Amino acid sequence: MPALACLVLTACMAPDRLLYDQQDIRIGTQHDPTVSRSTPTGRNSHPAQLTPEQIRLLLGSLRVSGWSGSLMGFLVTPTAIPVFKQDELRTIAGPIARALSSAGPDERVFFTLPNRKTPYSDDRITGALAVRGPYLHFVLTDHSAFTRGDTAGGDDLRDTKGMQLLVANPAKPAQLEKSEEPHWGPYEKVHLSIAIDDVLALSQTSHRPAPVATPEIGVPASSQPAERSDDLQLQIQELATSNIELKKRLEEQSSAMTELKTELQKLQKELKKVKPEPPRTPPLP
Repeated sequence: MPALACLVLTACMAPDRLLYDQQDIRIGTQHDPTVSRSTPTGRNSHPAQLTPEQIRLLLGSLRVSGWSGSLMGFLVTPTAIPVFKQDELRTIAGPIARALSSAGPDERVFFTLPNRKTPYSDDRITGALAVRGPYLHFVLTDHSAFTRGDTAGGDDLRDTKGMQLLVANPAKPAQLEKSEEPHWGPYEKVHLSIAIDDVLALSQTSHRPAPVATPEIGVPASSQPAERSDDLQLQIQELATSNIELKKRLEEQSSAMTELKTELQKLQKELKKVKPEPPRTPPLP
């Protein structure tokens, strides 16, 4: 009976649908394992009607911190950076809005974005999102800004790189009742829920143009865009990660050199112990 129930459940699951596949960016819909049929609030509010601009504001408010491997957390304080860069948001906002409008109540939208600086790296931005009632539920399974730790040649799904999701001020994560919390899987530990209307209201307020003020004499007015600050934080994080990896490689090379010197000294001592044979004396005539 349990096997039959499992087969029926598997058959009812909608297969993954790839709706966007350009420049190694993939967006589509898949079965949502966090959906619960036992409660009336356990299914998603799909199809959901959100504009690309609303998607851009919602995803643009998300921040993530983390480190590479296990050393990063001890040597550098993790700095929160935007989950998506501005150019990435402009690319994925439309496809995600269309995917939400075509998803079913038991489906969610998945996304995967490559690392443009290291296109052949296994580190990508991957995750999923869903609208359920007034909330947007977001889960992040990987981020290319943080290098995956050494798993001895295998893929460890539990390696979350110490990632944590946050919301940019003044927005706050949603405080959910137990009945509203999605049934997250054991490997979906990096997740966050936000109230859609609250975040949109705060985002739209913060994006209103400020009144133009006359700068004081001798003090130049700043015209640097806010997104440069986000890019600078990301560059600092990437440099810190590179420094950790470089230091690790130097330590490995230093250890290898020490072992080679030890072996050479042993060989030299063994050669000194070997005495040359005395020359043979020619026989007397």
